[in-house]
Amino acid sequence: MTSIAQEDHPWDRGLQVERTKLAWQRTALSATGCSLVIARFVGIHSVAAGVAIAFVAIVGGICVGMGASRRYRRSVRALHHATALPDGRVFAMVTGLLVITGVAAIVLLVGF
Repeated sequence: MTSIAQEDHPWDRGLQVERTKLAWQRTALSATGCSLVIARFVGIHSVAAGVAIAFVAIVGGICVGMGASRRYRRSVRALHHATALPDGRVFAMVTGLLVITGVAAIVLLVGF
């Protein structure tokens, strides 16, 4: 019989850490999708601006998704070992992605 590491078991029965990871992934996906739609509309007026917004949206979405996975692993490890939880870098990345989306929407509404 193989031994299972302590970190393979959920820390709590409510699976809060797991649900938080999924919520972060949904947020990254929806922000990226919204940014890409805005990039498409901005691209009608300026192809370069549309491509730039799309590139930043894709890279930002990937960074947020990877950050959420890394935060999940660190959180599980910290909870099992009773150490400090990870910092809020993922929150900063999501904020940046949403600011970029908002700026792109303003550019779209104001026009060129």
